[in-house]
Amino acid sequence: MNNKEIDKELLRLMLKAMPGLFFFGLGMNAVFPNTGKALHPVLDIPLVGNVLLAIGILWSLWGLASVIVYKIKNKHE
Repeated sequence: MNNKEIDKELLRLMLKAMPGLFFFGLGMNAVFPNTGKALHPVLDIPLVGNVLLAIGILWSLWGLASVIVYKIKNKHE
């Protein structure tokens, strides 16, 4: 594999993990609103904020793990 193919695959993996950061950010805004109110009224429900945080963290960890596994697999090639 050349460097362009590796960079393309890493970009694809990172783009798959990006929604996790979005959910994490929404969860942070729901749990710790800056102005006293969250961005959307649904985010004022504590359970919604906690679930968004959990989903965001798990999704981001999955994305990180997939990048690490990909790097380990291609280290031997």
